[in-house]
Amino acid sequence: MDPNIMLMIIMKFLIQARDEPMRHAEITMKKVTAMYYLYLRYKKLEEQKNRRIWVRPIFTEERRLAQGDSNNLLVEMQLTDPEKYFNYLRMSSTIFNELLKIVGPLIEKQTAVRKPIPARTRLEKKVMVDPTEENWSRIAEDFELICQFPHCIGAIDGKHVEIQAPPRSGSCYYNYKGRHSINLLAVSDAKNRFIIVDIGAEGRQSDGGVFENSGLPHLLETNALHIPLPTHLNHMDSDFPYVLLGDEAFPLRSYMMRPYPRSRQLNINRKIFNYRLSRARRTVECAFGLLVARWRIYRRPLVACTRTAVKAVQATVVLHNFIINNELNLPFTARRYSNMREEEHNLLITSTGLTAVSHRNVSQKSTALKIRDNFAYYFEHINPLPWQLDKVLTNNF
Repeated sequence: MDPNIMLMIIMKFLIQARDEPMRHAEITMKKVTAMYYLYLRYKKLEEQKNRRIWVRPIFTEERRLAQGDSNNLLVEMQLTDPEKYFNYLRMSSTIFNELLKIVGPLIEKQTAVRKPIPARTRLEKKVMVDPTEENWSRIAEDFELICQFPHCIGAIDGKHVEIQAPPRSGSCYYNYKGRHSINLLAVSDAKNRFIIVDIGAEGRQSDGGVFENSGLPHLLETNALHIPLPTHLNHMDSDFPYVLLGDEAFPLRSYMMRPYPRSRQLNINRKIFNYRLSRARRTVECAFGLLVARWRIYRRPLVACTRTAVKAVQATVVLHNFIINNELNLPFTARRYSNMREEEHNLLITSTGLTAVSHRNVSQKSTALKIRDNFAYYFEHINPLPWQLDKVLTNNF
């Protein structure tokens, strides 16, 4: 309805109320009040609809071509300074172009009135493995080859992503470090790629709490993720299930291995197991480290609502995997995303980044205890590493 017509109706009701008895006038005034609120709402929508300026003079197509960074600065960096280009977009031009082929059609705007900003420019500004038995077997092979831990399908850990305090959230997102955050629970493979993530749990929860509430335990217990069945290892009679590797924050289950408690006097057998598990679990720590080093939104609290913060974290996780997948075809020395320089390591140590999630005591089950003991025996007697004894004797495992 036209706001001007609404205003005329309001005036008519006011004149009518003036000549009516008090009882009828009160009813008419309620109608006037409701109509007036509706009038203000329509007026506000009309003002939003009539934009004063569609494109500011400094953002016209001619100015974008002549002075925009996409058509000038980035082109020059790509041609003359690839290192600076990588620092600017956090990926090489080759990988950027591969990504552009995928998302370009999705972010390119179509309009017949004005020439839209190209998909390349929009991507420059914005810049998972399917759970099949075959893929899980491939991940387990990588862990055995790279980390010498057989039947491992991922290393799991959780981190806090700092955010600004959400409105009216109380202490829900207030973590043990005295900051507001959401939880990022992630499982990585041996090549530092994220294969499972759960993003957005309230910061007050522990690793174990986030894990239990994520739905992942149910998927693992019902084998909805199509994980291969347990099989024998060399010279061992027992079947070994495929397992995730976690720290003390996670429960000991038939599908989840955690270290032996360090509070007790551990024998060499158990110390060797703790060393081998810790060695394989470094993959998820490296994945988190790369995420913080490469995507600078983690250097300070995210100034966004919780929903937007979750989407930002999802985007960096997907980009992280996309870039690593493309770099796996390159020689190790040419992998610029995965290989951090010394100054980046130093910055990672001093930055806010991702903080560890608090631990809590969790129960243990007899079947899982037996599986862990079998792994410990296997690592000491069947498949020892030449240096593992020196490691456990000189370190607190």
